[in-house]
Amino acid sequence: MTDACFVSWPLRVDAVDGLRATVARELDGADGSGVAELLPESGVSTTSVFIYHDHRPEFVWYVEHDGGGAWENPATAVRDASPLFPALTDHLAPGTATVVADLDPDAVEVVHASLPDRPNSYADRSGELPTVLSGNDADAGVPDVVPLRLAIRPGLGSLFARVGAGLIDRTPDWLEAKFEAASLDVMAAEGMYTETLFLERTPNGYDLWWYMESGSMAQVYEAYYESSSRVARVSEHVLGWVLERPERALAHPVEASDFELLAHAVDAARE
Repeated sequence: MTDACFVSWPLRVDAVDGLRATVARELDGADGSGVAELLPESGVSTTSVFIYHDHRPEFVWYVEHDGGGAWENPATAVRDASPLFPALTDHLAPGTATVVADLDPDAVEVVHASLPDRPNSYADRSGELPTVLSGNDADAGVPDVVPLRLAIRPGLGSLFARVGAGLIDRTPDWLEAKFEAASLDVMAAEGMYTETLFLERTPNGYDLWWYMESGSMAQVYEAYYESSSRVARVSEHVLGWVLERPERALAHPVEASDFELLAHAVDAARE
């Protein structure tokens, strides 16, 4: 069983191009090194690095890890362990890191699931963006990695988010196992390798953080809407109700994303 988190740092508005170029330069020639080149901290199975394009841009890491002691402070774990980070600090704006993780009192993990047979090798690509680092499998292609950050509707939507978060914490083990089994069937049909959703309480309400790693987002979209699974249909209804702009996520998730993938790495032994 793994845990996941998002960690983000504020970027200088004029530093986006410089950060992008620095990441490409630092990872050039890193073929076959997998997560070690990005984050060699023990227990990391998947990590992705993004620029979040907003009026205040952010440098964002998604990390899937084993929940070991280092991850009690995810921002410190990333900053201290990553060999990439020292070259990037000049691009960061003053300010503290923001962590979205289950251990954060302002966040709750709604979903974190992965296919048991998901790939641990892709076609390596370095020297260009996005960089992909893994055990090299030239026939495996390059994955689609898409995160979303979506506002929850004020009023009833936020109330539902709060109630839903409380129910998640109290779900019996047998019911959770049944739900997870149904979810895995949907993920297998979609070709969704890894999926994580967090609810984060913000000064303006609630945001949904959504991470997807798949073989093809086009396959995900097609399979999701063709599925007769109750999990798929209920999730579609719920998202349509609680999201402030549901059409952004449900109709065109790739186009809706404000994140730019810079690098994606997986451990050769991840499960």
